[in-house]
Amino acid sequence: LPNYEILGECCANPHLGGSSRTWSSSSPIKSQRHSTLSTKLKSQENSEVDNRRSFLGSIAGMAAILPFANSAEAYKELPQGRSVPLDQRERGRGPPGVNKPELLPAGPAQTIIDLEKMMVGPQKVRIDGKLAKLEKDTGFRVRVLTQAYPETPGLAIKDYWKVDGRTIVMVVDRGAYRGVSEVQTANILNFNVGSEVELALPPVFFTRVRNFFGGKQFVTNQGAGNAIEGAVDSMCECLRTEGGCNDVPDNLKDMATTSTNLF
Repeated sequence: LPNYEILGECCANPHLGGSSRTWSSSSPIKSQRHSTLSTKLKSQENSEVDNRRSFLGSIAGMAAILPFANSAEAYKELPQGRSVPLDQRERGRGPPGVNKPELLPAGPAQTIIDLEKMMVGPQKVRIDGKLAKLEKDTGFRVRVLTQAYPETPGLAIKDYWKVDGRTIVMVVDRGAYRGVSEVQTANILNFNVGSEVELALPPVFFTRVRNFFGGKQFVTNQGAGNAIEGAVDSMCECLRTEGGCNDVPDNLKDMATTSTNLF
């Protein structure tokens, strides 16, 4: 083997000849040769490392530049900061927002806006009375909007009802959205809950009310009006209950399962 391989092996493994000091004390010529060769090897290794870094850096730079160059032309018509067209992005998140204040009733603000005429007979008057009493007793405000998306006041409802932390907005929607085929909404009940209400009733409560009253089976058997009144009665009872509720009260569940005319 060449001397530098022998010396390198020796210096790396003490069992084959000890340390570099052993070579230095016993053989000055070999030690000098070892030092010279080691310096050359280190220089070669450093040069190779620098070359690798330079090569990898150039590849990374090209990878960063090329996609941008290719996409610049395709995205030049898009709003700043977007990588896909607006309509595709929003469809992925959910239905686009609507703001149609012209659909709101004229005159003083109403607690219930029944655009879809879901409540039958005296139901609307009865529910309105329950909500007025709840607000007087507890300070919590429940507002009800029935709609068929996209025919909805949408964002305009916030100012109309002066929605705050003690307000629950229940939107009853049997409209359709998403795609050309217009998929029907599976559950008609949706809740917008104020921050102070969340301290009294946890999110799971609204999820369970929605699942119990808003699903297709209940609405088909009992009607949308009874689904609304059942949800309202659940909120009224639980907002008056110390500690709130985590689910639909049992008495309302029993009424719903034993009667074909819940209210």
